[in-house]
Amino acid sequence: MPNRNVNSLNLWPHQRGAIEACNRYFKSASTRSGLVQMPTGTGKTGVMATISAVRADVKPVLVVCPSVALVQQLIDDFSGLFWKKIGADPAWGLEKTFHLLPSLVDDAIKVMDGAQSKRVVVFSTVQALQQIHAGAHYGRFAGRFGTVLFDEGHREPATLWARAVRELGAPTVLFSATPFRNDLKIFDVDPDHIDFLSFEQAVANRLIRGVEIVEEVIDGGASGFAR
Repeated sequence: MPNRNVNSLNLWPHQRGAIEACNRYFKSASTRSGLVQMPTGTGKTGVMATISAVRADVKPVLVVCPSVALVQQLIDDFSGLFWKKIGADPAWGLEKTFHLLPSLVDDAIKVMDGAQSKRVVVFSTVQALQQIHAGAHYGRFAGRFGTVLFDEGHREPATLWARAVRELGAPTVLFSATPFRNDLKIFDVDPDHIDFLSFEQAVANRLIRGVEIVEEVIDGGASGFAR
């Protein structure tokens, strides 16, 4: 197994903190979900990529996100772009990724079962997972994933797919750039395993820029505003 020591990575302190929080969650064997909330632009993808790279050493990881475009972006980042960006050893890049579609359930099973020593991360949209869950083959995924990561899952009606997540029977971490909503109850988030970076903290730590709201009265209505 290649040397993949998280301490060797060029990560920000808050990213390391989020990863450590997730590790505590995994070790706790909690039957509830963990949650990582970080404002956009503060390195959430890097945290997900690192967790996936480490957890996939033991069992395939499932990453779920809202759109096909984001699936491809995450595949590119997890496979190599993120690691190149932070100057990490190429060994951190994933050996096998798979874009899960409703028509490719059999292929996904074959990839996971035939991976041998390769780390496998399966990527899916929320919609694709819902469609598979509504069919007859969803049960084939039970027990096959060691970790489930949900990126920006709050964008979809959570009640339609929270059940699908629980039925996978794997530790699940929700990642969001949006402050907490009622999804905490739907996904049964464990209050002991929440990592929260506020917008104010991110600005104070010079991770992102602040927002200044300027109110002006513009003459000429919409046309005046456009000009």
